Amino acid sequence: MPEKKKKITRATGNSQARESEGRLRVFLSYSRVDGEEAFKKVASAFSKLNYRVFSDQEIGGGTAFTDAIKTFISHSHIFVALLTKSAGERPWIHQETGFAMARDIPIYLIKVAGANYPTEMASQIQVVEVDEDLSNLEDQLKNNPLEALLKSKKNQVPEVIKIAEWPEHRAEWLADYAEKVQLMGRPGKVRQIGGVSSFSIPNAHINADIWNKRDQENTRSELGRHMLRRERQALEWHAKRAGCRLMIGPRILQDQDAERVRTRLEILKEFVTDFEDIEKLEIAVAPHGVDNWNVTMVGDWFVAESMAPRSTGYRHTVFNWHAPSAKAWVKRFDDEFSELTNGIDPHSDGHRDHLVRIIDEQIAAFAGK
Repeated sequence: MPEKKKKITRATGNSQARESEGRLRVFLSYSRVDGEEAFKKVASAFSKLNYRVFSDQEIGGGTAFTDAIKTFISHSHIFVALLTKSAGERPWIHQETGFAMARDIPIYLIKVAGANYPTEMASQIQVVEVDEDLSNLEDQLKNNPLEALLKSKKNQVPEVIKIAEWPEHRAEWLADYAEKVQLMGRPGKVRQIGGVSSFSIPNAHINADIWNKRDQENTRSELGRHMLRRERQALEWHAKRAGCRLMIGPRILQDQDAERVRTRLEILKEFVTDFEDIEKLEIAVAPHGVDNWNVTMVGDWFVAESMAPRSTGYRHTVFNWHAPSAKAWVKRFDDEFSELTNGIDPHSDGHRDHLVRIIDEQIAAFAGK
Protein backbone atom coordinates (compact mmCIF):
# COMPACT_ATOMS: atom_id res chain seq x y z
CA MET A 1 0.00 0.00 0.00
CA PRO A 2 2.75 2.57 0.83
CA GLU A 3 4.36 1.83 -2.58
CA LYS A 4 1.14 2.65 -4.44
CA LYS A 5 0.76 5.92 -2.59
CA LYS A 6 4.32 6.92 -3.41
CA LYS A 7 3.85 6.08 -7.08
CA ILE A 8 0.65 8.12 -7.37
CA THR A 9 2.30 11.14 -5.76
CA ARG A 10 5.26 10.93 -8.13
CA ALA A 11 3.08 10.63 -11.22
CA THR A 12 1.07 13.67 -10.14
CA GLY A 13 4.26 15.67 -9.74
CA ASN A 14 5.41 14.72 -13.23
CA SER A 15 2.07 15.76 -14.68
CA GLN A 16 2.30 19.16 -13.02
CA ALA A 17 5.87 19.63 -14.25
CA ARG A 18 4.88 18.86 -17.85
CA GLU A 19 1.88 21.20 -17.63
CA SER A 20 3.98 24.04 -16.21
CA GLU A 21 6.69 23.62 -18.81
CA GLY A 22 4.33 23.96 -21.76
CA ARG A 23 2.76 27.19 -20.53
CA LEU A 24 3.73 30.59 -21.92
CA ARG A 25 5.36 32.88 -19.38
CA VAL A 26 3.66 36.28 -19.31
CA PHE A 27 5.05 39.29 -17.47
CA LEU A 28 2.19 41.56 -16.43
CA SER A 29 2.96 45.24 -15.97
CA TYR A 30 0.21 47.15 -14.13
CA SER A 31 -0.40 50.05 -11.81
CA ARG A 32 -0.92 49.36 -8.13
CA VAL A 33 -3.08 52.49 -8.03
CA ASP A 34 -5.81 50.42 -9.69
CA GLY A 35 -5.84 48.11 -6.69
CA GLU A 36 -5.36 44.38 -6.30
CA GLU A 37 -8.79 43.59 -7.73
CA ALA A 38 -7.81 44.63 -11.25
CA PHE A 39 -4.61 42.60 -11.06
CA LYS A 40 -6.47 39.52 -9.81
CA LYS A 41 -9.03 39.73 -12.62
CA VAL A 42 -6.32 39.90 -15.28
CA ALA A 43 -4.17 37.21 -13.68
CA SER A 44 -7.21 34.95 -13.36
CA ALA A 45 -8.13 35.38 -17.03
CA PHE A 46 -4.60 34.47 -18.12
CA SER A 47 -4.48 31.46 -15.80
CA LYS A 48 -7.77 30.11 -17.17
CA LEU A 49 -6.19 30.15 -20.62
CA ASN A 50 -3.16 28.26 -19.28
CA TYR A 51 -0.69 31.17 -19.25
CA ARG A 52 1.80 31.54 -16.40
CA VAL A 53 1.73 35.10 -15.03
CA PHE A 54 4.76 36.91 -13.60
CA SER A 55 4.61 40.33 -11.99
CA ASP A 56 6.36 42.42 -9.36
CA GLN A 57 4.43 40.34 -6.82
CA GLU A 58 6.93 37.53 -7.56
CA ILE A 59 9.76 39.58 -6.04
CA GLY A 60 10.80 38.46 -2.57
CA GLY A 61 11.95 40.65 0.25
CA GLY A 62 15.45 42.05 -0.06
CA THR A 63 15.57 41.74 -3.86
CA ALA A 64 16.68 44.73 -5.88
CA PHE A 65 13.48 45.92 -7.55
CA THR A 66 14.80 47.00 -10.93
CA ASP A 67 17.15 44.03 -11.38
CA ALA A 68 14.41 41.55 -10.46
CA ILE A 69 11.92 43.16 -12.83
CA LYS A 70 14.45 43.08 -15.68
CA THR A 71 15.17 39.42 -14.99
CA PHE A 72 11.50 38.42 -15.14
CA ILE A 73 10.85 40.46 -18.30
CA SER A 74 13.95 39.05 -20.02
CA HIS A 75 12.82 35.48 -19.36
CA SER A 76 9.18 35.95 -20.35
CA HIS A 77 7.70 34.80 -23.65
CA ILE A 78 5.26 37.73 -23.77
CA PHE A 79 5.24 41.15 -22.07
CA VAL A 80 1.72 42.35 -21.21
CA ALA A 81 0.90 45.87 -20.06
CA LEU A 82 -2.47 46.62 -18.50
CA LEU A 83 -3.13 50.21 -19.51
CA THR A 84 -5.78 51.92 -17.40
CA LYS A 85 -6.38 55.64 -16.91
CA SER A 86 -4.04 55.68 -13.91
CA ALA A 87 -1.44 53.38 -15.44
CA GLY A 88 -0.96 55.69 -18.42
CA GLU A 89 0.29 58.33 -16.00
CA ARG A 90 2.86 56.02 -14.37
CA PRO A 91 6.34 56.23 -15.96
CA TRP A 92 7.51 52.76 -14.96
CA ILE A 93 4.97 51.00 -17.20
CA HIS A 94 6.46 52.84 -20.17
CA GLN A 95 9.97 52.06 -18.92
CA GLU A 96 9.17 48.37 -18.59
CA THR A 97 7.57 48.35 -22.05
CA GLY A 98 10.66 49.98 -23.52
CA PHE A 99 12.90 47.43 -21.81
CA ALA A 100 10.83 44.57 -23.24
CA MET A 101 11.10 46.05 -26.73
CA ALA A 102 14.87 46.37 -26.34
CA ARG A 103 15.03 42.68 -25.39
CA ASP A 104 12.92 41.72 -28.42
CA ILE A 105 10.13 40.34 -26.19
CA PRO A 106 6.72 40.40 -27.94
CA ILE A 107 4.43 43.04 -26.42
CA TYR A 108 0.70 42.68 -25.83
CA LEU A 109 -1.18 45.76 -24.62
CA ILE A 110 -4.54 45.51 -22.84
CA LYS A 111 -6.17 48.92 -23.15
CA VAL A 112 -9.03 49.58 -20.77
CA ALA A 113 -11.81 51.85 -22.08
CA GLY A 114 -10.92 55.50 -21.51
CA ALA A 115 -7.17 54.99 -21.30
CA ASN A 116 -4.64 56.42 -23.72
CA TYR A 117 -1.48 54.86 -25.10
CA PRO A 118 1.47 56.16 -27.14
CA THR A 119 0.25 56.07 -30.75
CA GLU A 120 3.82 56.14 -32.10
CA MET A 121 4.30 52.66 -30.64
CA ALA A 122 1.01 51.25 -31.98
CA SER A 123 2.54 49.70 -35.09
CA GLN A 124 4.89 47.60 -32.95
CA ILE A 125 2.42 46.46 -30.31
CA GLN A 126 -0.57 44.10 -30.30
CA VAL A 127 -3.43 46.09 -28.73
CA VAL A 128 -6.74 44.72 -27.46
CA GLU A 129 -9.41 46.96 -26.00
CA VAL A 130 -11.55 45.82 -23.07
CA ASP A 131 -14.42 47.20 -21.04
CA GLU A 132 -13.66 49.29 -18.00
CA ASP A 133 -14.75 46.50 -15.64
CA LEU A 134 -12.63 43.94 -17.59
CA SER A 135 -15.71 41.76 -18.05
CA ASN A 136 -14.86 40.91 -21.68
CA LEU A 137 -11.13 40.37 -21.10
CA GLU A 138 -11.20 36.58 -21.34
CA ASP A 139 -13.12 36.68 -24.63
CA GLN A 140 -10.68 39.21 -26.06
CA LEU A 141 -7.74 37.02 -25.08
CA LYS A 142 -9.35 34.04 -26.80
CA ASN A 143 -10.00 36.06 -29.96
CA ASN A 144 -6.49 37.55 -29.95
CA PRO A 145 -4.24 34.73 -28.69
CA LEU A 146 -0.77 35.55 -27.41
CA GLU A 147 0.74 32.65 -29.37
CA ALA A 148 0.31 34.64 -32.60
CA LEU A 149 3.01 37.04 -31.41
CA LEU A 150 5.55 34.24 -31.10
CA LYS A 151 5.09 33.17 -34.72
CA SER A 152 6.04 36.62 -35.94
CA LYS A 153 9.35 36.40 -34.04
CA LYS A 154 10.65 33.21 -35.60
CA ASN A 155 12.67 34.81 -38.37
CA GLN A 156 14.12 37.63 -36.30
CA VAL A 157 17.63 37.48 -34.85
CA PRO A 158 17.44 37.79 -31.07
CA GLU A 159 19.74 40.28 -29.41
CA VAL A 160 19.94 38.53 -26.05
CA ILE A 161 22.94 36.31 -26.69
CA LYS A 162 26.39 35.87 -25.19
CA ILE A 163 29.30 33.87 -26.59
CA ALA A 164 31.75 31.79 -24.55
CA GLU A 165 35.00 31.20 -26.41
CA TRP A 166 36.58 28.77 -23.91
CA PRO A 167 35.34 25.52 -22.32
CA GLU A 168 35.88 26.95 -18.84
CA HIS A 169 33.59 29.89 -19.62
CA ARG A 170 31.01 27.54 -21.11
CA ALA A 171 30.88 25.49 -17.90
CA GLU A 172 30.85 28.59 -15.72
CA TRP A 173 28.02 30.27 -17.63
CA LEU A 174 25.96 27.07 -17.81
CA ALA A 175 26.19 26.90 -14.03
CA ASP A 176 25.49 30.63 -13.65
CA TYR A 177 22.35 30.60 -15.80
CA ALA A 178 21.03 27.35 -14.31
CA GLU A 179 21.57 28.75 -10.81
CA LYS A 180 19.89 32.01 -11.82
CA VAL A 181 16.76 30.11 -12.83
CA GLN A 182 17.03 28.13 -9.60
CA LEU A 183 17.07 31.36 -7.56
CA MET A 184 13.87 32.38 -9.36
CA GLY A 185 12.33 29.19 -7.96
CA ARG A 186 11.57 27.75 -11.41
CA PRO A 187 13.11 24.31 -11.99
CA GLY A 188 13.22 23.46 -15.69
CA LYS A 189 13.58 20.15 -17.52
CA VAL A 190 17.17 19.62 -18.66
CA ARG A 191 17.47 18.81 -22.35
CA GLN A 192 20.86 18.06 -23.80
CA ILE A 193 22.27 16.67 -27.01
CA GLY A 194 25.97 15.89 -27.10
CA GLY A 195 28.63 13.23 -26.78
CA VAL A 196 27.91 11.85 -23.31
CA SER A 197 26.14 14.76 -21.54
CA SER A 198 27.00 16.91 -18.53
CA PHE A 199 26.12 13.97 -16.29
CA SER A 200 29.35 12.26 -17.31
CA ILE A 201 31.13 14.91 -15.26
CA PRO A 202 32.22 13.63 -11.82
CA ASN A 203 30.37 15.09 -8.87
CA ALA A 204 33.47 14.58 -6.76
CA HIS A 205 36.24 16.72 -5.28
CA ILE A 206 38.45 18.13 -8.04
CA ASN A 207 41.46 16.19 -6.69
CA ALA A 208 39.65 12.82 -6.66
CA ASP A 209 41.18 10.03 -8.79
CA ILE A 210 38.07 9.83 -10.98
CA TRP A 211 39.06 13.13 -12.60
CA ASN A 212 42.47 11.78 -13.68
CA LYS A 213 40.81 8.64 -15.01
CA ARG A 214 38.26 10.71 -16.93
CA ASP A 215 40.77 13.23 -18.31
CA GLN A 216 43.65 10.83 -19.04
CA GLU A 217 46.40 12.79 -20.81
CA ASN A 218 44.17 15.87 -21.20
CA THR A 219 44.61 17.01 -17.63
CA ARG A 220 42.44 20.00 -16.78
CA SER A 221 43.29 22.88 -14.52
CA GLU A 222 41.74 23.04 -11.05
CA LEU A 223 39.61 25.94 -12.29
CA GLY A 224 38.37 23.88 -15.25
CA ARG A 225 37.42 20.98 -12.99
CA HIS A 226 35.72 23.28 -10.52
CA MET A 227 33.60 24.90 -13.25
CA LEU A 228 32.66 21.53 -14.72
CA ARG A 229 31.57 20.27 -11.31
CA ARG A 230 29.44 23.39 -10.87
CA GLU A 231 27.85 22.69 -14.27
CA ARG A 232 27.02 19.12 -13.25
CA GLN A 233 25.58 20.15 -9.88
CA ALA A 234 23.50 23.04 -11.24
CA LEU A 235 21.96 20.96 -14.03
CA GLU A 236 21.38 18.02 -11.69
CA TRP A 237 19.37 20.26 -9.34
CA HIS A 238 16.96 20.99 -12.21
CA ALA A 239 16.95 17.41 -13.53
CA LYS A 240 15.92 15.95 -10.18
CA ARG A 241 13.00 18.34 -9.87
CA ALA A 242 11.75 18.83 -13.42
CA GLY A 243 13.18 15.87 -15.34
CA CYS A 244 15.89 15.27 -17.90
CA ARG A 245 16.05 14.25 -21.57
CA LEU A 246 19.42 13.31 -23.03
CA MET A 247 20.32 12.58 -26.64
CA ILE A 248 23.82 11.13 -26.43
CA GLY A 249 26.15 10.39 -29.32
CA PRO A 250 29.32 8.73 -28.02
CA ARG A 251 30.45 8.11 -31.61
CA ILE A 252 31.60 11.73 -31.68
CA LEU A 253 34.29 10.63 -29.21
CA GLN A 254 35.50 7.62 -31.21
CA ASP A 255 38.89 9.24 -31.93
CA GLN A 256 39.55 9.82 -28.24
CA ASP A 257 41.15 7.42 -25.77
CA ALA A 258 38.74 4.50 -25.27
CA GLU A 259 39.36 4.28 -21.52
CA ARG A 260 38.51 7.93 -21.16
CA VAL A 261 35.21 7.48 -23.05
CA ARG A 262 34.31 4.37 -21.04
CA THR A 263 34.96 6.26 -17.81
CA ARG A 264 32.61 9.03 -18.86
CA LEU A 265 29.95 6.47 -19.76
CA GLU A 266 30.42 4.73 -16.39
CA ILE A 267 29.86 8.07 -14.63
CA LEU A 268 26.67 8.55 -16.65
CA LYS A 269 25.60 5.02 -15.74
CA GLU A 270 26.10 5.82 -12.04
CA PHE A 271 23.96 8.93 -12.50
CA VAL A 272 21.16 6.78 -13.98
CA THR A 273 21.49 4.14 -11.26
CA ASP A 274 21.28 6.70 -8.46
CA PHE A 275 18.54 8.86 -10.03
CA GLU A 276 15.70 8.64 -7.51
CA ASP A 277 12.61 9.40 -9.62
CA ILE A 278 13.51 7.37 -12.71
CA GLU A 279 10.30 8.35 -14.51
CA LYS A 280 11.76 11.84 -14.91
CA LEU A 281 14.85 10.58 -16.76
CA GLU A 282 14.90 9.72 -20.48
CA ILE A 283 17.88 8.86 -22.72
CA ALA A 284 18.15 8.22 -26.44
CA VAL A 285 21.17 7.47 -28.64
CA ALA A 286 21.63 9.50 -31.81
CA PRO A 287 22.42 6.81 -34.40
CA HIS A 288 24.80 8.97 -36.43
CA GLY A 289 26.43 10.82 -33.55
CA VAL A 290 25.60 14.45 -32.91
CA ASP A 291 27.37 16.15 -35.82
CA ASN A 292 30.04 17.76 -33.65
CA TRP A 293 27.68 19.97 -31.70
CA ASN A 294 26.24 20.18 -28.24
CA VAL A 295 23.05 21.89 -27.06
CA THR A 296 21.88 22.34 -23.48
CA MET A 297 18.52 23.73 -22.37
CA VAL A 298 17.00 24.29 -18.95
CA GLY A 299 13.25 24.30 -19.50
CA ASP A 300 12.72 27.02 -22.08
CA TRP A 301 14.61 29.56 -20.02
CA PHE A 302 17.81 29.51 -22.05
CA VAL A 303 19.71 27.58 -24.73
CA ALA A 304 23.47 27.00 -24.92
CA GLU A 305 24.65 25.82 -28.34
CA SER A 306 28.28 24.65 -28.52
CA MET A 307 30.35 24.00 -31.63
CA ALA A 308 34.01 23.31 -32.46
CA PRO A 309 34.71 20.46 -30.01
CA ARG A 310 38.22 19.95 -28.63
CA SER A 311 39.65 17.15 -26.51
CA THR A 312 39.39 19.46 -23.49
CA GLY A 313 35.85 20.67 -24.21
CA TYR A 314 33.79 22.79 -26.58
CA ARG A 315 34.95 26.10 -27.98
CA HIS A 316 32.51 28.77 -29.10
CA THR A 317 29.26 28.37 -27.13
CA VAL A 318 26.35 30.70 -27.88
CA PHE A 319 24.06 31.38 -24.91
CA ASN A 320 20.59 32.57 -25.86
CA TRP A 321 17.99 33.54 -23.26
CA HIS A 322 15.46 34.99 -25.71
CA ALA A 323 12.37 33.16 -24.41
CA PRO A 324 10.47 32.78 -27.74
CA SER A 325 13.61 31.34 -29.38
CA ALA A 326 14.22 28.99 -26.46
CA LYS A 327 10.66 27.71 -26.71
CA ALA A 328 11.17 26.94 -30.41
CA TRP A 329 14.37 25.04 -29.55
CA VAL A 330 12.49 22.91 -27.01
CA LYS A 331 9.88 21.90 -29.59
CA ARG A 332 12.55 20.97 -32.12
CA PHE A 333 14.42 18.91 -29.53
CA ASP A 334 11.30 17.08 -28.32
CA ASP A 335 10.24 16.23 -31.87
CA GLU A 336 13.64 14.68 -32.61
CA PHE A 337 13.69 12.89 -29.26
CA SER A 338 10.27 11.33 -29.87
CA GLU A 339 11.48 9.93 -33.19
CA LEU A 340 14.54 8.34 -31.54
CA THR A 341 12.72 6.83 -28.57
CA ASN A 342 9.88 5.48 -30.72
CA GLY A 343 7.30 5.94 -28.00
CA ILE A 344 9.13 4.22 -25.12
CA ASP A 345 7.20 4.99 -21.93
CA PRO A 346 9.40 6.21 -19.04
CA HIS A 347 6.61 5.25 -16.64
CA SER A 348 6.80 1.57 -17.54
CA ASP A 349 8.32 -1.06 -15.25
CA GLY A 350 11.97 -1.72 -15.95
CA HIS A 351 12.66 1.77 -17.29
CA ARG A 352 15.85 2.09 -15.25
CA ASP A 353 17.10 -1.27 -16.60
CA HIS A 354 16.32 -0.05 -20.11
CA LEU A 355 18.45 3.08 -19.62
CA VAL A 356 21.32 1.09 -18.10
CA ARG A 357 21.25 -1.28 -21.10
CA ILE A 358 21.52 1.70 -23.46
CA ILE A 359 24.69 2.86 -21.69
CA ASP A 360 26.15 -0.66 -21.37
CA GLU A 361 25.82 -1.08 -25.13
CA GLN A 362 27.82 2.12 -25.65
CA ILE A 363 30.47 0.97 -23.14
CA ALA A 364 30.78 -2.34 -24.98
CA ALA A 365 31.28 -0.52 -28.28
CA PHE A 366 34.48 1.02 -26.89
CA ALA A 367 35.69 -2.14 -25.11
CA GLY A 368 37.76 -3.47 -28.01
CA LYS A 369 39.50 -0.20 -28.83
